[in-house]
Amino acid sequence: MRRCAASSVLACLLLAGCADGPPPPQALRTGEDACAACRMSVSQPRFASQRVRRGLTAEFFDDLGCLVRSVRERPLERGAAAYVADYGTGKWIPAASASYVRAASVPTPMSSGLVAFAERAGAEKAAAEWGGRVLSWKELSESVPAAAVGR
Repeated sequence: MRRCAASSVLACLLLAGCADGPPPPQALRTGEDACAACRMSVSQPRFASQRVRRGLTAEFFDDLGCLVRSVRERPLERGAAAYVADYGTGKWIPAASASYVRAASVPTPMSSGLVAFAERAGAEKAAAEWGGRVLSWKELSESVPAAAVGR
């Protein structure tokens, strides 16, 4: 009985510790999930992003500009996270650690011209190829004028 009780306490402590970290990204249902900002269907995964709050369904965005506007209007609260799709692989990466390219020549769903990369080297290569500029999440979410993120 003691062993069972001790195991239960340990399991609760481990679960409580996990609740402090950011929630993981949720799976996108391409063509089914709608952008939380503009209501367009999220049909191109490599431009997608999401805002996740613990215990709630993710808010998906079809264009990084939509996510940026959302975070400016309503900053990420404690226990929330933002994820962006890596342009090359489509894998979810934390928005804060991604490198971004803003290039007018990239046809994004809402014309923001923003794409994300997991690695800065990939972003630099794309920026040189597309005539764009590499930005960090901080630069993107704080310094870029609102008109530069689309709509």
